[in-house]
Amino acid sequence: MLAPLGILAFNIPSDIRRRKISPMLTLFGAAAGIAFRAVLLYPERGGGGTVLSVFLSLLSGALLLLLARLTEEKVGYGDGIMLLMLGCWTGAAAAAVSFLLALFYAAIVGAVSGKKEVPFVPYLAAGFLTVITVRLS
Repeated sequence: MLAPLGILAFNIPSDIRRRKISPMLTLFGAAAGIAFRAVLLYPERGGGGTVLSVFLSLLSGALLLLLARLTEEKVGYGDGIMLLMLGCWTGAAAAAVSFLLALFYAAIVGAVSGKKEVPFVPYLAAGFLTVITVRLS
């Protein structure tokens, strides 16, 4: 899980300073994640790389992209692309839990700091770190 963590880490400074991410790097990471899930985890090898699992892994990011469109980017497209990339690597459940944890962390920081808008990628990274830490323990 170092690849998605590295992509998140690379995008954190840019998200904090300019509210922008590197879409090409993130989409490349998503494509690599799809290949990882579809090829390396293919069911004959005992993994979960079925077409349905790959589709479901994209769902949370796709829903966030739709939300970005519906809210005229109150939620950024970059956040949706980032979550899409995470789902490609981790699967639907881990991506959804990472997202929910990120919302929780961002809400706490927003409440404490009084800010109504915060960059989301740092909290998505924190949510993802929480998920992989719990998985590994």
